[in-house]
Amino acid sequence: MNGMTVLTNTEIDRKCAELMGWKKGEKYLVNNDGGGVLLITGETRAETWHPSTDLNQAWQVVDRLAESGWYLMLYGTEGIYTAYFRKPDKDMVIRESAMSKPTKDVNRAICLAALQAWEEK
Repeated sequence: MNGMTVLTNTEIDRKCAELMGWKKGEKYLVNNDGGGVLLITGETRAETWHPSTDLNQAWQVVDRLAESGWYLMLYGTEGIYTAYFRKPDKDMVIRESAMSKPTKDVNRAICLAALQAWEEK
């Protein structure tokens, strides 16, 4: 992910669905009417997938990365948040890291750092 690219929340949500291992058309759909990403939860059911604005769903993304050895460090001061994902080797030396730019939205910080970590895997 290019550091200069500004992603919309829908783009973040779509990329987070991919990070989760879900296939477009099978497990999730993108609503082109601006409604974001829909998670298919049953034959006739869908729910909105929006980790960029839903902290519970952002934590699902954190849990997914944790399965691959990444852990989250989250810093916040005066309403500005920065998220870091770090991945230590067997000797606990940090070999890989990913960081979000500072933002007022904690969900967005978590998701952006998660996407950077995922792309570095």
